[in-house]
Amino acid sequence: MNPRPEPPELPHFELLLESQAGVLSRPQAHRSGITDAAITARLEARRWQRVHPGVYASFTGSLPREARLWAAILYAGKGAALSHETAAEVHGFADRPSGRINLTIPSTRKVEQPPGLRIRRANRFQAGAAYGGLPRLTTVEQTIADLSRDCCATLDDAYGWITRACARGKTTPQAVTAFLGRQSRVRWREDLLVGLGHVAEGAHSPLEIRFVRDVERRHGLPAGRRQRAVRQGRQDVFYEEFGLTIELDGRAYHAEWSDDIGRDNASISRGEATMRYGWTAVRNRPCRVAAEIADALLCRGWDGLALEACAVGCPIGRFDRLSRR
Repeated sequence: MNPRPEPPELPHFELLLESQAGVLSRPQAHRSGITDAAITARLEARRWQRVHPGVYASFTGSLPREARLWAAILYAGKGAALSHETAAEVHGFADRPSGRINLTIPSTRKVEQPPGLRIRRANRFQAGAAYGGLPRLTTVEQTIADLSRDCCATLDDAYGWITRACARGKTTPQAVTAFLGRQSRVRWREDLLVGLGHVAEGAHSPLEIRFVRDVERRHGLPAGRRQRAVRQGRQDVFYEEFGLTIELDGRAYHAEWSDDIGRDNASISRGEATMRYGWTAVRNRPCRVAAEIADALLCRGWDGLALEACAVGCPIGRFDRLSRR
């Protein structure tokens, strides 16, 4: 008569389930003394449920997000890490969970891709243990590089990931710059490095990066003070010597309309002026925006000596040297 199998080491098994949001793989079940027959019995009795091939939830009903993330990483196997939008979600700089769970595995491995997962392969990638009981994931800096390369339709989209990560304290412009400096194949690498310099100076959104690059720097406007703290919040750009504030309304990155009004009214009470621009103006008409701001600064005492037309037909060209003295 064959001896009865030893029962699972319950204390270890319970700790395993607790650390993995109630999810485990078939090899983990085997190491805990649970046979394939016992797994099948639990599934048929609807005490467990199959999430992916060889990965099970030790409960029934809907799976919380954490359990889905654990199931994905256990399915993908050795060396796998949550990546791209899913890593940004776990790190806390994505605004919503990704539709599919994204993972990266070493290029030496190949894994079938079940519904609900997006699995990429890479020669090298920087990943580590997560926090708060969540599985392994790519670092913030690696995640930004991956998103820029694989998921962004425009440079502004890439700037959006960078500014959100930095503004929320998940990384710093210096750390992202150092990481990109070690990479040879990152989409828009040089533009991203320039944008990171603007973020280090206080730009908090893609719109603010565009303003610095296309309006201020390209036309010789003075460098404004970024994110000046006032009682009603923060001002995007403040030309302190001339009492002029520029508010950049990117909607997705900006405060509520009532807060904008409060800041504008407070500026007037301090004897300051406010000019306000949105995406369409800064993106499509940066020269006209620069000319309007130059007009305002000249009226408030700026000498305008650094003004420079960026191209033939740029409206900055109408400011001749005599009118700026």
